[in-house]
Amino acid sequence: MTISNISFPKYLGYGVQEEDSYQFNPETGVHSCRYHFNGMTIIEAEISEQKASIREIYNGAVRGTRTEETLENAVYKYYAKQECLTNPIYFAWVKQIIDLGNVYLEMFNRSDFPYLFYPTVYYTTIHIPLKPEKEIIARKIVTDYDYNLFQPWVQQGVMETEYLDLKDVQKICILSLISPVAFVHYVLKKLIHAGVIGEEIRYRAIVGAAEFSNSSRRKMFTGNEHERWKTYSLEYQPMRPSMMPD
Repeated sequence: MTISNISFPKYLGYGVQEEDSYQFNPETGVHSCRYHFNGMTIIEAEISEQKASIREIYNGAVRGTRTEETLENAVYKYYAKQECLTNPIYFAWVKQIIDLGNVYLEMFNRSDFPYLFYPTVYYTTIHIPLKPEKEIIARKIVTDYDYNLFQPWVQQGVMETEYLDLKDVQKICILSLISPVAFVHYVLKKLIHAGVIGEEIRYRAIVGAAEFSNSSRRKMFTGNEHERWKTYSLEYQPMRPSMMPD
């Protein structure tokens, strides 16, 4: 690696690059950068001509490190052995998403990701069933430059709702997006502000591990004592394989 090739991604795993955190030590020849999540530093990255390393941190304590020839390899090798369900950063991320309200988050683990990506590590998908009056907003989002990173598209789906005495089946539109794990909270806040996420439970955002397939998926949900319906299901298309990031 040469000095001219040394650079840090804007985001890494759950973290976004801290402003003004880049440093260069001329005595050691080491370039460094920090990444933060929810106001705390969670990753420190270092690059020199000979090697690169990452250090994962939570509440000031180092959780683990990895050193390889490149930062990309260090990220892959480190997270390949990390289980989400034993990582406190993951649970802090989960709480941040759930606290937004009217978001259904499917818990995931390392085994739910056949592929890891650099620098995001994990990609997630967001599916939002749309009431007819929300479709215009969703279609504007698809062409909005601010959402380019998330590859938004509107697809046709089916919502089946079972009440005590009848079953209602209707075709609906679904806004689907793919997001680096570091930006899920950011894009959900934008979607809430845009008014595209409905207040009713059946029209909440559904967030989970990214799926890439040409086959449809069906998810079923159970109501509670406050709902008029017993269950509802949503049939949709996962992200197409052609949309898989490089």
